[in-house]
Amino acid sequence: MGLFGLLEPDVEKLKARRDVDGLLRALARAGKNEQLGLAAARALAELKAARAVDALVPWLQRGELRPAAAEALGAIGDLRAVEPLLRSLLFAPEPPPGGPVTAALRAFGTAGSDAIAALLAGSDEALQLAAARALGNLADARAVVPLVAALERNPPWNTGTTIVAALVRIGPPATPSVAPLVLRPDCPAQAQRWAIECLAESGDPRGAEVLAQLLESAPGPVRHPAVRALRQLQWQPANLRQQVLLAAYGGGDWDAVAALGTPARDVVLELAEAMPEARSNIFRTLTRIDPDWFLTAPPAAVAPLLEAALATGTDTARAEARAALPALLAAAPRELLREVMKAKEPEVRRAAVGALARHGAAAVPTLVTALADQDDFVRDNAAAQLAGIGEPAVDALIAGLAGRGAIPAARVLGRIGTARAIKPLATALRGGRESALAWVAGEVLAGFGTAGARELIAALEPRRGRPDNEAAAAALGRTGAPEAVGPLVALLVRASDLGCVVKAEASLWQILRAVPEQLTDDDLRAVAGLADRTLSVHSTSDHSWDHGRYDDHKHRFGALRDWANEELARRCQET
Repeated sequence: MGLFGLLEPDVEKLKARRDVDGLLRALARAGKNEQLGLAAARALAELKAARAVDALVPWLQRGELRPAAAEALGAIGDLRAVEPLLRSLLFAPEPPPGGPVTAALRAFGTAGSDAIAALLAGSDEALQLAAARALGNLADARAVVPLVAALERNPPWNTGTTIVAALVRIGPPATPSVAPLVLRPDCPAQAQRWAIECLAESGDPRGAEVLAQLLESAPGPVRHPAVRALRQLQWQPANLRQQVLLAAYGGGDWDAVAALGTPARDVVLELAEAMPEARSNIFRTLTRIDPDWFLTAPPAAVAPLLEAALATGTDTARAEARAALPALLAAAPRELLREVMKAKEPEVRRAAVGALARHGAAAVPTLVTALADQDDFVRDNAAAQLAGIGEPAVDALIAGLAGRGAIPAARVLGRIGTARAIKPLATALRGGRESALAWVAGEVLAGFGTAGARELIAALEPRRGRPDNEAAAAALGRTGAPEAVGPLVALLVRASDLGCVVKAEASLWQILRAVPEQLTDDDLRAVAGLADRTLSVHSTSDHSWDHGRYDDHKHRFGALRDWANEELARRCQET
């Protein structure tokens, strides 16, 4: 032995003298002499020297001295060592059933478990993870309550899975505390899934009873892990409803569901709301169980299933659903068709509006609503059906003039040709709600002849930028009504809107050429004097007519004057 060895402290003598300071100095030299450090740590453990805690803690991070340091801290029993021991589990985790750190924590007894639980409930995520690992390795049933409370707080994923492993190690004693967490509707989703996993891994039959309740009543996303857990526990369904749910959520065994037959229909239909991702399969399964299922199903539940059948699934499945759709809806009650018309898929609405034809006048409200559909085919088909229904549809169409389908409603009223529509169409024309409606209302009114012409004439006002004014001026030409000549001439003299002038001039020509023999001499004189009076007004006003347009209208109004004078001269010669 060299000189250095002669200077090494004698741990046994120091222990015998209860010289804690000397032992601490010996422990400090463990980096150079591992055996000396180990002996010092064991001696401090035997003496239960509380002053040694701070000196022992750093050696928890050194592999060669870690077991001895942990053992010494456990033997000393000072709760200040709990946190450092836990942190050492982050540095070197101990697999179940544990190692020297777990043994040291176990040596603290109930007080140590309470200290670990307090750290599990703290805000330090690293300590939470370490505490969960420690409680799992301790496998003490007294740890169930703090572990479940921590799980309910929805910890980070690593900590959560460690808590689950801890509860699984504790086993069936954890079931009574975990089970309520599974059934609580306000439990965070991830915590609920962790709790389900705990019950599945526990092997406790009581867990299967709770999971069966979850299968019956939980939202769709929770039922999937519940089914996996039930199968892990080798649970067997006790009734038809449970059979359907187990097959549907356990991998989507729809063949097994269909094999249950008609009694399963209502349960399968209920799944449409809980399993939107499986609606295509649900539609096909219902059709296999009962081809007429939709006749008695709640109407609001049918449309989403039809849409899913057309939009999801395999190409073959979608093609089959598309081919079956018209025949399926042809037998549907009107209440069902009304709901189906709300479907987002245009193809579904097209089939539904076609099926409404057999309901006749009873389908009018739904058809009028369909006039505002985004799909051209739906709108056109609805309009054709309403026109075919005729008079019984008029009141609903008149009411529709104030809705989103006002334009097609106006056109259908024109196709029906009822005089009751004239006043409402005139109101729509003059309402100024939108330019397109004013133009369509004017076109339709023109088709009513003299009665329509009277309403168009009443709408003529020389107000700039009014769509009803311009629309009425344009429509009057199609009426061929001689009585419109005077109002059109008056409008041309006063109008300040160039567009209105153009439309009124065109309409005036139409009437003059269509029914010249019905015009009075006063009408012709008014037309003959139009050019001079109109151009005189417009040349001195502040209208925004440029020079080219002024010359163009001077020429066109001159043509009107020449035509009227020639017609007056011809009449004079004849008399």
